[in-house]
Amino acid sequence: GSTLFDLSPNANHGWYLGTMNLSSPGVLTNDSDTAVNFQNGGAQIPDHASLSSATKLSLAFWFKPTAIPVGYADHIISKWGGGGTGTANYVLYYFGTTSGADGQLTLLANAGGVWNGICASFYPTLNIWTHVAITYDTTTNSSKLYVNGSLVSSGAASGVLATNNGIVAINNSQIFNGSLDEMAVFNYTLTAQQVAQIYSSGSFSKC
Repeated sequence: GSTLFDLSPNANHGWYLGTMNLSSPGVLTNDSDTAVNFQNGGAQIPDHASLSSATKLSLAFWFKPTAIPVGYADHIISKWGGGGTGTANYVLYYFGTTSGADGQLTLLANAGGVWNGICASFYPTLNIWTHVAITYDTTTNSSKLYVNGSLVSSGAASGVLATNNGIVAINNSQIFNGSLDEMAVFNYTLTAQQVAQIYSSGSFSKC
């Protein structure tokens, strides 16, 4: 498939699989890169130390769902590791029509040996670009959810995350209908100021 380019200094390039539109209009007016509109496809990125962490993790991305997934859930971004829930470093669920939590976005992981949600959940609006950032830090015992640059929920960390040498997959279940832009994984904790900077400045503000 086509190459997925990582513009960070880590150069964690991957590849696209299946059917998608790689020239979908992005959310950022100051960025010539386009968003990816997923149809029946996904992406995979080889393992790298910068893509996972046992104690500190942050995700940041723009999210525009056009429909709630048909089925149980889609894995928007995941690092399973091949051992199911026992080795999962992180799995971002977008719950579908048979889940009982239709349209809920939740980050799950094996934390402290237990498969559980590690951050507050929320329900993104369909057909609207929303910026989402999630931070998890066992050293400060904190888990935070930011929406459109603002902190909306905080809680305690559940425990040290399982780590693995598996791939990072985007749209692993291939039932997500919508677009993603500026997806980023950090093996450290973004500050509130950094999240706000990423939200307001787009791709030119990656920390």
